[in-house]
Amino acid sequence: MKRTLSLLLLAVCATLVCAKEPQRPTSYNYQRGVEAIENGNDEEGEKYLIQEIEENPKNGYAYAWLSTIESRKDELGNAIAALHKALNYLPKADKYYRAWSYSALAEIHLELQDTTLAIDYLNKAVKTEPTNNEWMETRGVIYMLNRQYDKAMADFQEVIQMSPGMVQGHLLIARLHFLQERYQEALDTYKYANSLAERSFIYSYMAKAENKLQHYEEAADYIMQAFQLEHFEDDATDLISKHNPEILDELLPRIKVQVTKSPNAIEWKYYLLAIYREKGQFENAINVAKDMKALDGDPYYDYILSDLYQDFGDYEMALQHAQSAYEADTTELDYLADLIYIYSELNRLDDALTIAEKMVAQSPDQVGTYITRADVHFDMEQYDKALEDYDTSIALKSSNHYARFKRAYSHLLLGDTSKAHKDFERLAQNANGHIEQLFAMVHLGQTEQARAKADSILLSDTVYHSERYNIACCYALMGETELAFATLEDELRDGYTRFNHIRRDPDFLSLRGERLDSLLATYENKVDERTRAYRQEQGDTAGEERIVEIPFTKAGGVTKVDCTINQLPLNFIFDTGASDVTISQVEANFMYKNGYLDARDIVGKKAYQVATGAIAVGTTIILKEIEFGGLILRDVRASVVETQNAPLLLGQTVLQRLGKIEIDNAQRLLKITTNQ
Repeated sequence: MKRTLSLLLLAVCATLVCAKEPQRPTSYNYQRGVEAIENGNDEEGEKYLIQEIEENPKNGYAYAWLSTIESRKDELGNAIAALHKALNYLPKADKYYRAWSYSALAEIHLELQDTTLAIDYLNKAVKTEPTNNEWMETRGVIYMLNRQYDKAMADFQEVIQMSPGMVQGHLLIARLHFLQERYQEALDTYKYANSLAERSFIYSYMAKAENKLQHYEEAADYIMQAFQLEHFEDDATDLISKHNPEILDELLPRIKVQVTKSPNAIEWKYYLLAIYREKGQFENAINVAKDMKALDGDPYYDYILSDLYQDFGDYEMALQHAQSAYEADTTELDYLADLIYIYSELNRLDDALTIAEKMVAQSPDQVGTYITRADVHFDMEQYDKALEDYDTSIALKSSNHYARFKRAYSHLLLGDTSKAHKDFERLAQNANGHIEQLFAMVHLGQTEQARAKADSILLSDTVYHSERYNIACCYALMGETELAFATLEDELRDGYTRFNHIRRDPDFLSLRGERLDSLLATYENKVDERTRAYRQEQGDTAGEERIVEIPFTKAGGVTKVDCTINQLPLNFIFDTGASDVTISQVEANFMYKNGYLDARDIVGKKAYQVATGAIAVGTTIILKEIEFGGLILRDVRASVVETQNAPLLLGQTVLQRLGKIEIDNAQRLLKITTNQ
């Protein structure tokens, strides 16, 4: 809802300075502020506008522009206050600005789920400037989103009467027809709009209408026309990802022809990959992605390959490509998140936490980084730590339904039902159309409503993996054991491969036992057979075991190995009884002063138990690279011990990542069976 209106209102906002209305401010700070906003620099624009308001506190125009910044920051209360001040100070004669302010208030109140007040403000906008069809159009959009289709149609008809050649008006009428399942009327209206101004996205809309009419060949023709006009057209690409086998079957030969005609054109290979993926032909999709990587070399294709191998169920190969993408760009959050996802599925939760801590340290203002780290803590059953991060993410963005749901669940698992129910109740009221609302209803005991909602989702035209998996979770939580197993098996049959996630998921606590183990084993074996066959065919080597022999020395009853930390040669104790990698303050300070560590590698504090049994607190850091015996481990979490003479220890955070370890004291060799 917000996205639709924002697109409309941003277009309105862009015309503010151009409208032919009464004389507007020409002061330096105001003009610089507006210019900065139009250039996408909200931070600079805010600075100039605040200076302008300090000098001219009755500049309503400055408040109007300031409201757009506050809205983009999700500071809706501040945006509302700024708009009311704008309306207090804007000249009565400047109808455009006043109408726009009412329209912006409508958008905000719509986001706040107050449709009545949103409409009231749009009515004021229309009354203020009745000859401007923008406000009529926006009101019609709100009516449409509120399913008041007759009122929406009346507004849109008025819009095209004022501007008969206005393509947007006809597109909105076509959309109304589509929403009311009048697909032929929608198609005819889209065709007329396209005759006024040919656009790739209109061809996509026409394809969607033909799809609903079950005219799959015609739908495929329109998709191809969309792609010919604009590569990577979103709506056309979306039709490929809707699990529509009829359209995919029609598109596949057409796309293959284009790939043959233009073998070096990445975009056609991308569509071919997408079709193979949606058809579940992951081997073909992976082969196309390899071709794309060979053509371009961008690390993004390793990221794509990682994603495909995960779909395929080969998490070792996925990890190989995820690491390649990450090594090419250690700052890209998507690459970091991908690594975390894979480590979690491989039950390497300590490794996942290491990368998650790096994410937070690198981007402390990003909501998603805290949610990602919280999810890792959640999987580790560290619900108190998960809570801290969910709290932070909600503080940064209160409207994040997922974070609020996981916070509620963490409270529940910690035994605080009061706080859990408070969040669940808010989700039940506000998370309309989101899966979190369904979970909230389940946890609040609204079983009848939840069952009806779950059933309706499963019966919809398109059910995505995440939706069906979540429905299985809800059935399990409601005690609907048979439905839960049936839905989960449907998901597994359709290609879901996150077996370890299923085993950890507390939603399936009631299902755990021999039956679930058997079900997972059946599909796990199928995936293993498939991945082994493909690896043999392609010559992929990920996961192949080898033995690495590393010399060591003995001194004072301890085993020592030579290694490099961030390319600094050091001598570490090889300690299978230590939980962590530890270094002393002396080495840490030396590394920091000489560039082997930087501020981004310092991620927090950690309590640990020393050999005497005492509890100490150290600094947690990320070591970019540990190398010994030709083995390389990246992004290893370590503790800086706040003791000058603390030993240098290689503990379990490293050892568990290596594989099977044997100590040959006779030859003074560590024999490590590894798949690195």
